[in-house]
Amino acid sequence: MNDSLNLDSMNRREWMVRSLMAMSLMTGSSALAAGKDDRPDYDMTGQGASVEGLQPIRVEGIGLVTGLSGTGSEPPQNAYRRMMLEIMKKKGVEAPADVLRSHDNSIVLLRAYLPPGARKGDMIDVEVWVPPGDETSSLKGGFLLEAELKEQVITQGKHLKSKGALQGDTFMKVAGPVLVLPESKDGKIEEASLKKGKVLGQGRILEDRNFRLVLEDGKKSQRRSRDVAFRINQRFKSTANSKEIAKPVDHQRILLGLPAEYEQNIERYIHVVRRIPMSSSQTYHEKLLSFIEADLMNPEKTIEAALRLEAMGSSSIPSLKEGLLSDHELVRFCSAQSLAYMKDPSGYRVLGEMADKSNMYRSYALAALIAHDAPLARAHLNRLMSSESAEARYGAFRSMWMMDKSDPTVKSVQLGPDQFSLHTVASTASPMTHLSRNFRREIVLFNPNQQLLPPLTLRAGEHIAITSSPGSSEVHLYSSRAGKGGTEEQRRISSTSVADIIRNAAELGATYPDIVDMLMQASQTGNLSARLEINALPRAPRLEMLEAVATSDGKEQWQSFNTSTPNLFESGPEALGPKLANRLETSTPEIEATPDRPQDEEGAATAENPATPKKRSFLNLMRRSAN
Repeated sequence: MNDSLNLDSMNRREWMVRSLMAMSLMTGSSALAAGKDDRPDYDMTGQGASVEGLQPIRVEGIGLVTGLSGTGSEPPQNAYRRMMLEIMKKKGVEAPADVLRSHDNSIVLLRAYLPPGARKGDMIDVEVWVPPGDETSSLKGGFLLEAELKEQVITQGKHLKSKGALQGDTFMKVAGPVLVLPESKDGKIEEASLKKGKVLGQGRILEDRNFRLVLEDGKKSQRRSRDVAFRINQRFKSTANSKEIAKPVDHQRILLGLPAEYEQNIERYIHVVRRIPMSSSQTYHEKLLSFIEADLMNPEKTIEAALRLEAMGSSSIPSLKEGLLSDHELVRFCSAQSLAYMKDPSGYRVLGEMADKSNMYRSYALAALIAHDAPLARAHLNRLMSSESAEARYGAFRSMWMMDKSDPTVKSVQLGPDQFSLHTVASTASPMTHLSRNFRREIVLFNPNQQLLPPLTLRAGEHIAITSSPGSSEVHLYSSRAGKGGTEEQRRISSTSVADIIRNAAELGATYPDIVDMLMQASQTGNLSARLEINALPRAPRLEMLEAVATSDGKEQWQSFNTSTPNLFESGPEALGPKLANRLETSTPEIEATPDRPQDEEGAATAENPATPKKRSFLNLMRRSAN
């Protein structure tokens, strides 16, 4: 029996030794497998989640344009006429049918897009056009009376003979002069282009628009929702004036605010907020840094690496500063961009150079320069306003204006009945006049000494004539309008200075569309001494394409890709919204990660109890059901 017990004991010891050896071999194999790829996968706030609120909301309405000097028309007997009569009756308009009969007026259709992240009180553009079947020939010189725009939901039931529309709440109110920019073909103005226009920057938004991070199946839980909000708030706690950026609503949704530094680049904010590590362990972050630093220096992975480092916060600043020393321009640029969003000025010089010399990086560089109001950033923007590139020059102007509207460099005077802005900017580059056809009623004179060259015969709208004789140093302005007591006439004498002529025309009642029309005539006839630019907005390859373009030899081909910009330079919210939503709603950040994850040394963070969810409107429920 003793021999039997000894044998059993030896067998057990042998089994234990063999088991330990097997475990050792398995551990060694795992270590080797992990060593093949040093880029780890790790849990981030945006994994298993999508983002709501990135689509623009289209709002529509009907309005009345007046002051058309005979180019309007009486509307046909249709639904638009009936709707307008009802609106006019509600507003107490006397004899509304007589008003519609006048050829000085025209019914118009209105459309606008509420951009992602819009705040109550923001002003945006509204599109205006003549309804089909209406005989109005031109909207030039017209003024849109106050109108309301609402969300429209089209319905189609199987028992309905035709489509119907449900109107939601009023999202916007608008009033102002209509800007019409005629289009020519074969030397002739296209009639259709006179029947459409925009009311610039006069659509007043009535509600805030927020973003929501929505947890998907497999991630939904009260704890996950609280933890995600907690980590986002930890990352942005020093940049939000102690206010929480993220607020858990329920087990699925987290309400997201927009930090000030990302207001002009919403797309970047969404990219960053989705890449915040769920672990708050400093030791764990140090491990991640060692992995991501190598990717930052690799041009083929640097964009994703810079976003991840930015998402980690201030602990990654030393790594990003190392990126500024790289020989590759994309690595330097991505490092400088992330540093700027984290209030570190180390990369401002790189951003300034890129904004001046490279149209491929310009829009991203300018948006990063104004992420924080810093003296060095202002210095670079001031220098760029003397660039010969129209996009660099105007891009720097708009950037400075968005950062500080009271800065003496970009300060304006308000002129005319519609209070358009006239800016005179000191610039050592060749003189340039810039007109805006979106966002603002704005004229920028780069070099205030611009002149109109005699002889000239121009018009500022229907009522103001501008003339000057050959060799004269004076310009005569004459206004003739119908008044209550008959024709009202006014005269002004101006120097040939463009700024003086604009001021005098505005005193005679010229609106922004009138001045735009006058300057375009002057440019076409050779009477404007400066080059004329309209909407010289920087463009760039989309972020996901930038890496491929910047690492290839065919950089000149980047414009063949779909272009993009931070929202600072979007031509309108209708352009921003769909592109932004399609790229970001369900995007998953990746760097060819391995399935092995570093172990988190700390437990998940906790947050306050989620807030009570807001009630959804009937219209929102209908829209979500349709989607």
